[in-house]
Amino acid sequence: MSKEKIHCHIITVGLTVLRNYCQSNDLDFRQLDYSKLRSDKNFLSALVKNIEKDPKKASAELNSLFSYSEKYNVPIDEVYLISTDTDECEIATKALEKYLRETYKIQVNIKRVRGYNTKKEGTFYYGLIELLHTLAEKINKWKGRVIYFNATGGFKPEVALMVTLGSIYGIPTYYRHEIVGHVVEIPPFPLLLSREKMEILKRFTELPSGRKPAEILDIETAKQLEEAHLIRPIYDSEGILQKYEITELGKTLLSLQEKLK
Repeated sequence: MSKEKIHCHIITVGLTVLRNYCQSNDLDFRQLDYSKLRSDKNFLSALVKNIEKDPKKASAELNSLFSYSEKYNVPIDEVYLISTDTDECEIATKALEKYLRETYKIQVNIKRVRGYNTKKEGTFYYGLIELLHTLAEKINKWKGRVIYFNATGGFKPEVALMVTLGSIYGIPTYYRHEIVGHVVEIPPFPLLLSREKMEILKRFTELPSGRKPAEILDIETAKQLEEAHLIRPIYDSEGILQKYEITELGKTLLSLQEKLK
């Protein structure tokens, strides 16, 4: 993959760095005074040293980041860590930042999203709004970057926001699945198609095979539909493109949009 552009991974941070450290040192995660530990440099250094022993084991975020990079040959030029405004998450985020900067010399930026550090009803909603604003702002600002969403850490609603924005802007979202045990990529799902592209996609369903000769599509349209995972190319034994076939995702999206009419 070309390195002409900066490849930036936007990562929501959870608390696995702290939880795994406590587990390794027989500490009760719930009993630590994180308001005091925020400014404790020795504690921060201890967290980083624990990460250095086994980064993938110590941090779900790093496990996902490195696994995705290895699996898809994706560079890690820059990391943008999104922390909630809780003391625990701030500490975990600083540990990840310090490790990535010192070990890999990666440019790391941190955004602390407000709205999570209170028990008042309704404030979580405002935290999600600020997260949404932060993501959209960076996407629009970073036109020259290739962006990836790492949604392994943090709250589940954050994952939903990342997948939605990823679908709107064509950004892949990935995470480390706890049960499956390996990194999973959620490709950008096309949310809506233009009437013209819907008609093109509909033609694929007019034949039982769901296939059409490659020459019926212009190059740009074929590229757009293929990148959206709505059609797939069919090659002959010599590797020459012969046809395009509608995918299951393509059939599903077509069906959904038909119902919205």
